[in-house]
Amino acid sequence: MLGLNQLNFRFREASILREQVAQVYDNFIPGILGYYITSVTVTFIVLQNQGSKAIWLWQLASTVICGGVLLRYFLKVYKRENVISNSPRYEAKVQVVSLLLVALVWASLSLFFFDPNNLIIALVVIATAGGITAGGLPMLSPVLPAYLAYGSPIWLAVFVSMSRVGDATFIVFSLGVIVYGLVMVVFARNIERVFAQSIETRFENLDLVQRLQSSVVETEKANEAKSVFLASASHDLRQPLHAMGLFIESLSNLGLTTQQRRVVEHIKASADASREMLNTLLDFSKLDAGVVSAQPKPLLVRNLFDKLEQELAVSANAKELIYRTRETNLAANADSSLLELVLRNLICNAIRYTKEGGVLVACRSKASSMLSLEVWDTGIGIPKDQQETIFREFHQLGNPERDRQKGFGLGLAIARGLGNTMGHSLTVSSIKGKGSVFKLEVPRSTTPIVETNPSEQEQGKFDNINIVVVDDDESIRQAMHSLLTKWGCDVFIYESAEQAKQHLDNQQIDLLIVDYRLREGKTGGQALEELRAQRKKQIPAIIITGDTAPERLREARSYQALLLHKPLATTELHYAIKTLLVENAL
Repeated sequence: MLGLNQLNFRFREASILREQVAQVYDNFIPGILGYYITSVTVTFIVLQNQGSKAIWLWQLASTVICGGVLLRYFLKVYKRENVISNSPRYEAKVQVVSLLLVALVWASLSLFFFDPNNLIIALVVIATAGGITAGGLPMLSPVLPAYLAYGSPIWLAVFVSMSRVGDATFIVFSLGVIVYGLVMVVFARNIERVFAQSIETRFENLDLVQRLQSSVVETEKANEAKSVFLASASHDLRQPLHAMGLFIESLSNLGLTTQQRRVVEHIKASADASREMLNTLLDFSKLDAGVVSAQPKPLLVRNLFDKLEQELAVSANAKELIYRTRETNLAANADSSLLELVLRNLICNAIRYTKEGGVLVACRSKASSMLSLEVWDTGIGIPKDQQETIFREFHQLGNPERDRQKGFGLGLAIARGLGNTMGHSLTVSSIKGKGSVFKLEVPRSTTPIVETNPSEQEQGKFDNINIVVVDDDESIRQAMHSLLTKWGCDVFIYESAEQAKQHLDNQQIDLLIVDYRLREGKTGGQALEELRAQRKKQIPAIIITGDTAPERLREARSYQALLLHKPLATTELHYAIKTLLVENAL
């Protein structure tokens, strides 16, 4: 097709034109075959009714043109080329030229074989011209220039053939052919416009889908970055606070004056407050990691309420608020630790946002074998349009300045997340300026519960206990040595598992305490495996970590060791050591 690139047809932009050209090619084979079969039929009719041998030349021209068009198509398919391997504009020009050649063949039928004296031949020529141009309308209209190149020569040839007869009837018919052609052009134009608009709409929808997918990916990345940031910041802050807590505990047991002891108590209170804030981040990371699982057991709600009142009523009294717990003998079937954490977050939140009045903690029995654990307050209240958004992480009311004394805005998010983990529904009702009530529904327990009077855990001494500590931080090693020695333990401190294996010789090891992150990219879990392999014994172990990344939490839990998080309360460490030693002795 020489000179095709020089043809100046008006086409739409490439992306839409490609779809238009493809639509024409989808119907190309049946269309060309249909035209060719029609030409064979016309040839037979002309031979029977006119007897002109010239019709064979016309049929030969039709065969060559149709065969050439189909041959090009099949060659591209045979070579496994995309039919529109060239630019869509080039392929559109190929279609225009190909259909123009087919149209010239059909136009010659009208010019050379139209016979006004032979009614059958005249009707065949007129009907064929009208039929094939109407049949080509839905197939070729997606590329309007192609349809114009196909229909125009045929209509013009029929018009010329009828006009040159000179009869008034045929002249009227010839004008009708022109009108018919114009109507077909209008129809073709409308079809082309609708088809192009549908393609544009599809492209716009695809673009919207791609943008939506990009937004989802960006949101997931932002959420992942948030979790990584929380984990990294939490780890870096936990390390020095953990060492400080151990040193404070050792310092408090020295011979201090009353004033010095008071200062140490203030330091300890500040350290405890920092630890609580970091533990809030840890709770949130645990929910992200999916490592929190509920273990429901029967429990007396009164015991849980009493424990929370002893712990949190002090904060309410400091703000001159009334803290009340309604007496109850009801029992719930729930995970006591997770339930305590949910209620603690709700009560702390109520105290924080209540300026006057008080807080009421109550338990009500519902008809559906459920209990409603409720926290009422007379605080600032929550606008109705924000009663769901308050459960989002880092969302706080009345704290635009992000005062850290008001927390991180994670308490309610953690409470809702833990409630979902336990399968319990947490709802809120509130009136702005009047107060709020949070309700947690838990199953009621009918199992008899034997009451006990738990006493405060005493930090007694451990006699003849050998503990190996592996930590790459010098300050942590020294603090752990000081604390564990005070508890009566024989302590061996090392900065790596390799160093421990070299110096331990045949000493009895009763417990391993390792940091999760060690030097040279090794983990505490690997250190445990090496030391256990050397002794050929499953030694009880504690992994202490400040890393709260979700994948780190899941990985650490895979080791057969108790997982504790920095900064670690000394009472928690003492209880963990005692628990492991008792379990190992059984």
